[in-house]
Amino acid sequence: MRIPDEYLQCVCFLCVKVPGPSEHETDEFIGTGFIVSVATRFPAMRIFCLVTAKHIIKAATDAGHVDLYVRMNTDDGSSITWALPDDWYYSENPAADVAVMFIPIIPGLTTHSVAIEDFATDEVIQKESIGIGDDVFAIGLFTRKSGEQRNTPIMRSGIIASMPEEPFEVEEGQHDAYLVELRSIGGISGSPVFVNLPFWRLGPEMFEARVSLGEMTLRWKMHLLGVIRSHWNLEREDIAEGNVAATMENKEIEKLNTGIAVVTPIKDVLSIINGEAMMEIRKKAEVEFSKRYQPTMDPIIPPTPKKRPA
Repeated sequence: MRIPDEYLQCVCFLCVKVPGPSEHETDEFIGTGFIVSVATRFPAMRIFCLVTAKHIIKAATDAGHVDLYVRMNTDDGSSITWALPDDWYYSENPAADVAVMFIPIIPGLTTHSVAIEDFATDEVIQKESIGIGDDVFAIGLFTRKSGEQRNTPIMRSGIIASMPEEPFEVEEGQHDAYLVELRSIGGISGSPVFVNLPFWRLGPEMFEARVSLGEMTLRWKMHLLGVIRSHWNLEREDIAEGNVAATMENKEIEKLNTGIAVVTPIKDVLSIINGEAMMEIRKKAEVEFSKRYQPTMDPIIPPTPKKRPA
């Protein structure tokens, strides 16, 4: 599956500072985030949000880290890292593993945002008949090769294995989730998961990306399906040992990744963005935008009357 390069630019890496050589701190990357953009009542204005998995923030806090950092690529071939404020917004359902915050996009960042119009909402899923067997891909952090000077994300692909027809239990309660056949690993938590619709399923009202091949034009559409939450490991068992080559060491089969990832539906992110708290800040931003760009008065100043001679 070939994807447009700008999809790689929508993700960023989350990290904490740890002691490094020569008493200098170094970045330890722990998860993935991605940027979404929200429309406003002004066509020229969009608001940007950083989205990730809530458990990444909790893990950093539980480990004693006060600050969580984000690294983004820049147009000059390098990257910048800065501390994130503790301005996260969460779902009213504590079992929903997503977190959102407003984030400024400054000039010079190599960033592509996922438009909120491209979310795979319930309406889109029904309209496009998205379901089991549809192709999906995720983009995120591979901790073994994050990139020295700038983020180097990886892509993993698979299919939808199960739709969120009924909630299942987690430590925080019940929540809905997709199951996707996609090998999830540490670091890819918080990654965006897209569903890739083949060209013959595109509707007339959908944004279309086009690639021309001679006289033939192919089209594709990718909807943001959700956010990677977790995966299952199988503990080593006798039956597993019997199915693995005898030359493998026990340590290699102590945990087997099932290849099934849990994906939080994007509607949980949308409910946060459209929630009362974030909506109030969005309205204030629109007011400030209107003040900054409102038209100026252009009065016609009448000439000063001439004094009559005495």
